[in-house]
Amino acid sequence: MNTLELTKLDDAIKLENLKLKIDIWKTVVDVQKHFNDLEMKVRNFGILILSAFIGAIGVSFNSGAEFIAFGNHYSVAAILAFGASVVWLLFYFVDVYWYHPLLLGAVKKGSELEKEIASDIPGINLTETIGKSSPKDILLWKNMHSTGKANLFYFGVLAVLLTIFISLLCFKAPQKTNQLNELNIKANCTRNSNYNGVNCIIASQPSDNK
Repeated sequence: MNTLELTKLDDAIKLENLKLKIDIWKTVVDVQKHFNDLEMKVRNFGILILSAFIGAIGVSFNSGAEFIAFGNHYSVAAILAFGASVVWLLFYFVDVYWYHPLLLGAVKKGSELEKEIASDIPGINLTETIGKSSPKDILLWKNMHSTGKANLFYFGVLAVLLTIFISLLCFKAPQKTNQLNELNIKANCTRNSNYNGVNCIIASQPSDNK
């Protein structure tokens, strides 16, 4: 084979290698999207379950349901608030310690592939661009990345749930009273003048007893 043929063969091999790297890069980007979608689904489902817990807490507290522990009366809503906190921590574990590391691994691999392909295709830097755009300043936290944002999200909601739990332990549930027990029913009956019947007047009014 002459020099020209060797050059063409070498260029063909380089082109095929580049095509393989691009295909691998596309697959890695799809994996990134997959794990990102999984994390969003976990968070959406967590918020849905949390909404159900909050509704149950409100209904339970309004009903005045109580339980006795260590000789004291506590609202059943406090148990629900504590349960909601535990369930929320489980969602945090699945999100941050299960799927998020897999997403970070896919992002790292995508960044490595982009550096290899950059010499042939300079504009292929999606992973790097997203990584540089991710850090944000949030209140007192500077350059917060995705993991820090997830921690802020989960622990912020957890702090609210624990505050509700402690508040429900400190405050008693409203007592529901039966209004029928607070009524005074009075009847005043008189016989008719011709003795052919009785006229009765029945009146009810709230009792003065609390």
